Amino acid sequence: MPAAAFKTLRSWGKEERRVLGVRPLRFVLAVAGLVLLPLVALLGRARLQETKESLGTERREPLAVLLSSLTAASRVARDWGQWDHMRDYVRQLDHSVLSNAIEPTSVLEIGRVMAVVHESGRVLFIRGGDGDLADLHRSLLTCARPNLTVLRAVNQVQMLACRDGAGRDFLGAATRVTDSAKTVVSPAVLVFFLPLHHLELGPAINTQVRRLAKDFVWVSAAPVPGASAPALPAGLEPLGFPAPVYGTGGQQLVLRQPSAQGPALKLLGRDLALAALVLATLLGLRLVLMLQRRRSRLVQRQVERRGNSRVRQLGAELEALLDGTGITPLAATRSDRVLARLMRSPATAAPATGGDQQVVAGFEQRIQRLASRFQDVLERAWSLALLDPLTGLPNRRYFIEHLQLQLEHWRGLAAAADLAGAGAKPARGSAGGVPFAVVLIDIDRFKIINDSYGHRTGDAVLKAVALRLQQLITPADFLARYGADELAIWVDLSGEDDPSPQGLLRALQLRADALAGAFRTPLNLEVLDLTVSISLGVHLLATAQDDGSEALKCANLAMVRAKAKRHSAVVVFDPEQDVSDLTSYQFYLELIEAIRGDDDQLQVLFQPIFGTSGQVRAVEALARWTHPTRGLISPDTFLALAEQHRAMAALGEALLRLTLEGFAPIHRRNPDIRLALNLHPTQLSEVSLVRRLTDRLDQVGIAAACLTVELTEQALLEPEPAVSANLELLRQNGIALSLDDFGTGYSSLVLVGNLRPDEVKIDRSFSQAMLTNAYAAQTVSLIASMAGSLDLALVAEGVDSAEVLQALMALGVRRFQGFLLARPMRAAELIERLDGRGFDFPVASALAQVSQG
Repeated sequence: MPAAAFKTLRSWGKEERRVLGVRPLRFVLAVAGLVLLPLVALLGRARLQETKESLGTERREPLAVLLSSLTAASRVARDWGQWDHMRDYVRQLDHSVLSNAIEPTSVLEIGRVMAVVHESGRVLFIRGGDGDLADLHRSLLTCARPNLTVLRAVNQVQMLACRDGAGRDFLGAATRVTDSAKTVVSPAVLVFFLPLHHLELGPAINTQVRRLAKDFVWVSAAPVPGASAPALPAGLEPLGFPAPVYGTGGQQLVLRQPSAQGPALKLLGRDLALAALVLATLLGLRLVLMLQRRRSRLVQRQVERRGNSRVRQLGAELEALLDGTGITPLAATRSDRVLARLMRSPATAAPATGGDQQVVAGFEQRIQRLASRFQDVLERAWSLALLDPLTGLPNRRYFIEHLQLQLEHWRGLAAAADLAGAGAKPARGSAGGVPFAVVLIDIDRFKIINDSYGHRTGDAVLKAVALRLQQLITPADFLARYGADELAIWVDLSGEDDPSPQGLLRALQLRADALAGAFRTPLNLEVLDLTVSISLGVHLLATAQDDGSEALKCANLAMVRAKAKRHSAVVVFDPEQDVSDLTSYQFYLELIEAIRGDDDQLQVLFQPIFGTSGQVRAVEALARWTHPTRGLISPDTFLALAEQHRAMAALGEALLRLTLEGFAPIHRRNPDIRLALNLHPTQLSEVSLVRRLTDRLDQVGIAAACLTVELTEQALLEPEPAVSANLELLRQNGIALSLDDFGTGYSSLVLVGNLRPDEVKIDRSFSQAMLTNAYAAQTVSLIASMAGSLDLALVAEGVDSAEVLQALMALGVRRFQGFLLARPMRAAELIERLDGRGFDFPVASALAQVSQG
């Protein structure tokens, strides 16, 4: 096709020179050049001025943020430096003032740092910051100390700007420590820093401030006699703050002047491209006129085409088939019409109908056009069948076929080596296996990115991840998009120095760690910078006889285990460790069948929670799975199975439906009884959780105020934005929050402060051991005292004996749950006992006899 187009243009050029002549054509080109050159120069100058003004406008807003931050740092330094208690602290008169006065304030929030430095250089006090505090404090003090010796006057404030070891910028101020009357000067200086990268100004302003920070320059600028500002080298400009801002070594902070040449050239290039497009349009019109004249001459060659009528007829039918016009809409299936539309060439219009077209199309041109269109159809068919349209990478089918072909090729090499005899040199990598591996990559929390930012951002993330992986792999590797948020890499290790299985495994581990570590840098998308992490499942093929599907299954199992760990995890498939995963898939299929079936394999039982008088105050919903052949499966087992295979959403929805349907008759029997509902951490991170929960409550006629949601520490240790939003929505809908298994986690007291629950539940391990273990008894006593002080409802689990019940009552516990009082039961049995004989709750006299005995 390009050769034919070039030939057509060449013949057109010859005809134009014949019509116009060589000299007039040169004259036209010269005049056009003389006219265009001044216009291009004027346009370039206008674009340069426009770009300078635009850059100045863009810099004005982040510069205002920078200057206001310096002003804020100066104000905080003055407020705290000129304070009687701060002076007493420096003079060793009062050591408790800083912890009592500074810590409860907001002055150290979002990474701010405050330090008090003695004039001898000794650090009296330093607090604040985040990340590696030792390295951060060292960096800031290194910056501040050389600039503190110039502080002489009481009212003087020294402005500082420092950059820590991680490349983050801090703005600060230093002042002499005095009393509030500014009469007594202490031998110390107060330094206050605030991080520029933690400004809470929204993503757009933060991006502009970070871009401005890249233009920070520290110079040794000496003042010019008679000038208001020090002399600066070319290309730099002052910060604009009234006082100089000093950094490490006494250097002053200035800004690099933004260059307008690059953006101006881009705009000028666009203008020239537009002009070129207009010129090309005019030339195209001229070409159309020329082709029209040539067409009129071709009409005279009708005799030549009459001998090829049959060929022309077959060509027309073939063209109609390629364009989809030969398929009758009524007779063709939907797939036929879609296939014809996908195969239609966008570069060539459908052939015109009528005698005119049949007359003008010559035999040679027809064959040439058909060959070109066949080539286009083949290319489009190849792209549709083997490439992913979003990322441009090979798709799943292409990857699997490539894997099989590579294995077959390696098996052929091994067979050829066997036929060559024992003396032949073995192929590289055959010492203990084949030098190939399969790596499956999953983008962590991709569903949350789609739900939070939209599918357009999700698509941009996929393309950015694919591009970064393409830059990291070797030319011999093969990268493909394997699934929705999964990618796969066929890793070629044949070039490694150590071909042994151990050497290949070490090299593979290094490559996988490099891939995971590359995503610690944020992805630069169009509207924001987004940090994502990936989980990698790695499988090193053992022999050339390995099956491709088995290799993919092993890599997928390793990837599932990687996702169960922390983000950016790399897991290499271990046959001994993962053999249980190979068999657990059948177990998972049986769980899915139980979720979808109506054979009552999944059930929800209710265990009552009693008050001190023996009245049922609430019931806790407990899930049970009775397998047809395995018997009763513990909840920990099937919940972990659903979490491993990402079926927690389906399982949670089924259990929620069974729970509310079972509790509805109990609620109608006694509206005062509450329902305690356990939520898995995976459910709590679902964006639509609260909406679906309230919809279910409305369907069965249960008020949201009757519901208590029980949460475990696992769900709250590292709360995601979706988790925090769901907790707030639960509170807004009147649903109470309960902290389950309290006392077993290392951060339970922190969770009480962050979550602010309505209720805490003492874990059964403490209740059952409190009579024989002094530590457990003391823990229960402390929890009871804390609940009373914070006005929290307290429920004790594991009440299995009257002695435990008596001890808990003595500590002030008022809600009890355990096998002594009632075991988990069906809703019908619970209603029957509420209406009938009730429950065997020990009366006060019996408990008194227990305590006396």
